[in-house]
Amino acid sequence: MSVRMIRRLGPLVAAALALLTTGATLAAAGNRLTSTQIQDYNAAAMDSSRAGRVVHELRSFLANDADSTHAVMARRLMIRAMFTLNAPGPQIIALIDSTGRMLPHEPQVVVFFYAQLAEDVMDRGLNSKKAIEYAHRALDAMPKDEQYAQLRGLVIGILGRAQLAYPQPDSAIATLRHAVTVSPDSQRVLAYLGQAYDKAKKPDLAIEAYVRSLSVYLAKDTTAAAPLRAAWKKKHGSLAGLDPTLEKGRAASRKSVALDQRRYERAAPGWALTDLDKKPVSFDQFKGKVIVMDFWGSWCGPCRMELPIFQAAYERYKAKGVVFLGMNFERPVPGRDLRDITRQFMEQNKYTFPVVIDHDQVAVAAYEVNGFPTMYLIDKTGKIRYRNVGVSEGIETILQDQIESLMN
Repeated sequence: MSVRMIRRLGPLVAAALALLTTGATLAAAGNRLTSTQIQDYNAAAMDSSRAGRVVHELRSFLANDADSTHAVMARRLMIRAMFTLNAPGPQIIALIDSTGRMLPHEPQVVVFFYAQLAEDVMDRGLNSKKAIEYAHRALDAMPKDEQYAQLRGLVIGILGRAQLAYPQPDSAIATLRHAVTVSPDSQRVLAYLGQAYDKAKKPDLAIEAYVRSLSVYLAKDTTAAAPLRAAWKKKHGSLAGLDPTLEKGRAASRKSVALDQRRYERAAPGWALTDLDKKPVSFDQFKGKVIVMDFWGSWCGPCRMELPIFQAAYERYKAKGVVFLGMNFERPVPGRDLRDITRQFMEQNKYTFPVVIDHDQVAVAAYEVNGFPTMYLIDKTGKIRYRNVGVSEGIETILQDQIESLMN
């Protein structure tokens, strides 16, 4: 389960799903919570008017021969409810510790459990030393596989935040600097690093970290804004020069994320195909223009998510000389003409961008398309400059910045 999924589902629901889908062996087939109950208790546990009921009902559940895995889930929900009720800190810590001893030997479950609770303990202003302990437990359980690198960076950042709260500013600086190497675009980690430098009385490094935090491309976290203004004014006597510094940082981040990381340079292969009306269309007729080629199919779920963005870009830039070509590949459907499938899809969605039919995968093969959607941006000299695969967060802004970089 990715960090993005954890954030989308909410930490408690994500932990529940992780716990119940890891394949851990159940010690006993006792009473279990249904997925609906988990969802309902999760919502109620975060509502102060219902959290008391959650604690009462789950205590009854635990007393009635609860299945071991579901007992852990019930206790986790109780912890959340007790946070909501502002229960005494020692009671919450005791429940966390006793629940931790019951966790299955599943690294993913252990990581989610302790990492989120380390954050919760800090958010509630409870025992910072315990937060450090929990963050260490999460980090110790972290799988070493490269696929967990982003999650590892998140947990290292949590540990650094806990060290900062304890306070151990020197340890926090070392930890957070490590976290930044793993997750260089984490606004929150950079903001905490700035705070650690502030506490260590290193104002120049604090300002640098705060500026980096606020400059991250497409990110919206403004945690670093107030401390940056304070640190900048203390050093310079006013806020003069701060905005240009931030703008420079944002430009550098934009170049890295939207342009450099998506750069794909090679000569664009030619092709000669037809449009929806079987009229000839070839790559050569667009020489000297910026071209955006989007390989898509109506059967492709991610394509359906991306095409409204492609259509919006077409409407914005078509009058500025940018060529947009929807390179359509349809899977065979018995008894259906593939052009009719494409035409019907375009009409139903009110898409108006030009369509090039590539049902024999002529251009797909030439451009080495391995997944849909894949978008290529070609400059005026006929060279591919950027490639965007799939649908990523902020792709509409990324696409805009890529197009405008080629128009200049």
